Amino acid sequence: MDLPVGRNLRDHLFVLAGPFVFPKPVSNIKPINQATVDTYLHHGTGPLATTIDIVAAQFPSSRAIRSGQKLWPDTQLIIQGFKGDDEVYNQFTKGAINETHFREFYASTVGKEAFHVITLLVRPNAVGEILLKSADYKDDPLINPKYLEDKENTDIDVLVEG
Repeated sequence: MDLPVGRNLRDHLFVLAGPFVFPKPVSNIKPINQATVDTYLHHGTGPLATTIDIVAAQFPSSRAIRSGQKLWPDTQLIIQGFKGDDEVYNQFTKGAINETHFREFYASTVGKEAFHVITLLVRPNAVGEILLKSADYKDDPLINPKYLEDKENTDIDVLVEG
């Protein structure tokens, strides 16, 4: 039996601008590490009990307005503050991100406060898929998000507009 399971993957692609480094400290950004996690778990306080300097707003694109969905946002603008330190770098470089490229890209942020501006595609038109590689449950699935492969090519327009 060949059911259409896994053929409606809609992943949220984003565009990252930055990092933009503040010339002097402007906030109370604290690094996220095991001590801050423990403080939050045991006392409910510390940097994890806050928004960690994240500002976000959602907006409808001209695509949404043209289609009569002006009250249904399809982009999210996020301004995210962070402090460049080894703990942050270690968390981000686990797995898929090349550590050398990551450290080179973020070299200007070491020991400083900075922020990104992120445009997130909330309602992508592109539809990807997750398929089984084999009948063996131990095999990793085949994942193809098909980013920016929507038939009308509107996903990239929405990201650029954002």
